[in-house]
Amino acid sequence: MATAATIERPGRKLQDAEERIVKNIRSALRQVADVADPANLARLTGIAFRQEFPIAKADNRLANAVARGITVRQKLMEAEGGSLSAEEAARELGISKAAILKRYQKGQIIAWREERQNAVRFPVWQFKDHKVFGWP
Repeated sequence: MATAATIERPGRKLQDAEERIVKNIRSALRQVADVADPANLARLTGIAFRQEFPIAKADNRLANAVARGITVRQKLMEAEGGSLSAEEAARELGISKAAILKRYQKGQIIAWREERQNAVRFPVWQFKDHKVFGWP
């Protein structure tokens, strides 16, 4: 599973206080994970953040932008029919899971990381007739 340091910014180690904060947030998310899927948890986290910190003061602008980003990401995950797991996407294209992940790492196919599940998700809209839209 990815560490908090790699989730936030690859190559930047979190300070001890930041690690504790991430640990507490992850603990809170695990407590409600059985009643909401990751996309909905991301949306609800953004709502909770904006309710807790409603004023966009100069020192909160970045934090508010991050919270808005959570909501946008959640909308993207739900748009155009949802997403496929790496296994499902590989099966759709008739290739191995390793091959689809390699294409993702090379930037040849669109996907995002689901850190909570330690998985990669592929938007459904890019698949048609067992091919990736735009591929020969």
